[in-house]
Amino acid sequence: MDMEILAKFVELTAERKSLEAKAKDIKANIDALERQLKEQFIQAGVQSINVDSSTVYLHRQIWARPANGDFRTACRSLRALGLKDFVEPRFNVQALSAYYRDLEQAGEAFPNTHGHIEINEVIGIRARKS
Repeated sequence: MDMEILAKFVELTAERKSLEAKAKDIKANIDALERQLKEQFIQAGVQSINVDSSTVYLHRQIWARPANGDFRTACRSLRALGLKDFVEPRFNVQALSAYYRDLEQAGEAFPNTHGHIEINEVIGIRARKS
């Protein structure tokens, strides 16, 4: 085992965790400032301002989501409107994967999906403080 590579892995893993924590704090600060600035822009009737060679501006974007999280009714409505191209039968990969991990941990057999669901084991290297 090459201990130099192992030590470098541990060092970089710790640095990544530190930077991720710092990025999370920065994002929280930016989010708080954005809420304040958005209100100030709206009250002042301003669309954009140049500061320190950057343009800070209001960005408007439309997002469509199912009302009350009711995908089934929303999909029915989209189909009735002739918008079936936006409706896809899908499943949540993360939730399904967690289900299979729970089955494995409980020692239960995986259900037979007749080859329609692919199960893969992904092996990686991680580090944690001991």
